Amino acid sequence: MNLLGDAALTLRRLLGVLGARDLDATDSAWRRRIGQVQHEPRPAPGAEDMALSAPDAITATIDAFGRDLILVQENGLHDMWGYYYPVVSVSDRSTVVSPGEQTMVGFGLGAALGAAVTDRSRPTVVICGDGAAEMSLAALPTAAEQNCGITVLMLDNRGFGWPRFVRSHSDSDDSLTRFATLSHVGRVVESFGGWTAGPATRGELAAALEKARLVTADGGIALISVRVADDDIAPGVLCAFEPPDSAGQGLDGAD
Repeated sequence: MNLLGDAALTLRRLLGVLGARDLDATDSAWRRRIGQVQHEPRPAPGAEDMALSAPDAITATIDAFGRDLILVQENGLHDMWGYYYPVVSVSDRSTVVSPGEQTMVGFGLGAALGAAVTDRSRPTVVICGDGAAEMSLAALPTAAEQNCGITVLMLDNRGFGWPRFVRSHSDSDDSLTRFATLSHVGRVVESFGGWTAGPATRGELAAALEKARLVTADGGIALISVRVADDDIAPGVLCAFEPPDSAGQGLDGAD
């Protein structure tokens, strides 16, 4: 829910509402729900043949490399799933590197290079879109030269997903957000001796991740490219573009 209003007045109203609730009971219920989610069983046999979604790919990647990893995040549309729990769940021993300002694109590969050089004791995984990867290819030669062992999970929407999404809500032309040619990130990775895969199902992704673990443990670069659909969007992003209604008005009545 979005709240629009004077910060001081709105906060006072919120505190008044919360003061009448049993916060201890609410907190206990939430903790029980977190525990249930953490212990929910993995997909049943046969699920490995199902098509992949962005959250499927992200969760499987974190599971494969462990919760103590170095996770580098990007700025885009589909990789915003990487900011959601339980899609991503890491330990307090992990390091998460994210853009300081959520408007930059092309941050991920360079940041992953820096993180991997700084700490070689843990696997480094970067989640990014194909547009962001195309913008930061210059980091790959150095990553290969330094044997950084980086895994790139590239969520491929054939272009710039976020500008395309925004334009779709304003009936604007989105032709410039769609790549006319296939991504060449994979060919660049392979040119430096890296390994690439393009899994389409959960089973194929599991096999690709196992191979990526071996490649990166030996200092190589692994690129796993997963096709994602334009409507595979995190709920918080969708809410931000919902038309305002009475529920979104400020608690103080301001508009």
